[in-house]
Amino acid sequence: MGISILTTQLNSVSWAQCVELDFDAPDHIQIAQICKTLSASNEQPIHVVAFPGIAKHFPALQVFFRTNHFQIRSYICVNELPEGQLGEWPDAPVTYIDTATLQENLNLARLRDWNIITTTDAELHPEIISCAALYE
Repeated sequence: MGISILTTQLNSVSWAQCVELDFDAPDHIQIAQICKTLSASNEQPIHVVAFPGIAKHFPALQVFFRTNHFQIRSYICVNELPEGQLGEWPDAPVTYIDTATLQENLNLARLRDWNIITTTDAELHPEIISCAALYE
């Protein structure tokens, strides 16, 4: 089971791969940086876990995943929902993990019929592993 856990310098945790993002840059520049980081991953299929700053780009990243023949088993969004036109996204199951009791995000995830996990920061890593195991 391959799990790509992506975080930014704002939510850096030791067990996740940090993508240095320029938050003042346009979205397409941020997406290019995320794609560059993901290109180094050789494991297939993968579960993509994203912290705030990255999860919002999931619909745009789907083009990268399809073009590069990534086999996505699931998407896991931590404290952030995807933005923009969802269109054909998601192409795999989505789990929303909330550690901050973001009621609006919880409601939107429920409306989209996504798996929802409410947890604490201390239990976040085991919860991510459990979520990925659901779709193996």
